[in-house]
Amino acid sequence: MKALGYLIGLLCSAPLLAFALGVLALGHVIATRNVFTLLYHFALAFAWGLPLAVLAFLALVACAFFRRGRLAGAGTLVVLNAAALVVVLRATGLPREVGEAVFLCPTLVALWLQGRLLLRREESGPA
Repeated sequence: MKALGYLIGLLCSAPLLAFALGVLALGHVIATRNVFTLLYHFALAFAWGLPLAVLAFLALVACAFFRRGRLAGAGTLVVLNAAALVVVLRATGLPREVGEAVFLCPTLVALWLQGRLLLRREESGPA
């Protein structure tokens, strides 16, 4: 049951993490203003970033099946979700309408699920 909650939290984290990466990439595009530098950085990010992102995702999924791995993964996801929230809210500002705030709901659910795993680690017995 805890593994399922962890995996649901992992999936709920994905939209805002992707949006935060997009915001950071857009900031880099605006700061660079050089097409050839952008193409070079895109090629590097695609060649190195995509395999590393897949590897990190697979490692986080594998953490779901071990008690200590879930705790480490939950801690990592809480930090990543908090950082993504800061990046997105700093770039876009606070939501002004309910429709804008709905996009943050999966991340808040993920923070709740992962935080619950971290706070209830004392209740679980030995592995």
